[in-house]
Amino acid sequence: SALDTPNEKRFLVLLSQFNEVAQDAALKMKPNIFANYMFDVARTYSAMYKESPIMAEPHQETREARLALTQLGANYLKTGLQLLGMPTLSKM
Repeated sequence: SALDTPNEKRFLVLLSQFNEVAQDAALKMKPNIFANYMFDVARTYSAMYKESPIMAEPHQETREARLALTQLGANYLKTGLQLLGMPTLSKM
């Protein structure tokens, strides 16, 4: 697999839990559950990026997989922040 570092795997697992965590937080009426989850997603992405830079990756397949994972993560982070009522930046 092109995505095989521990942080890449953890990030994928976290993203797969998005709907479940959002529903749990909503049913319990505890937005902090979802906010903590989103913080964990962001922290894990940061660690993943630090550990595995995208553009410095020599293998094209891995580089493209990391770019796709980054885009997927950005979409989840944007949606999560919107669910929490927080504005997002279009660029940083």
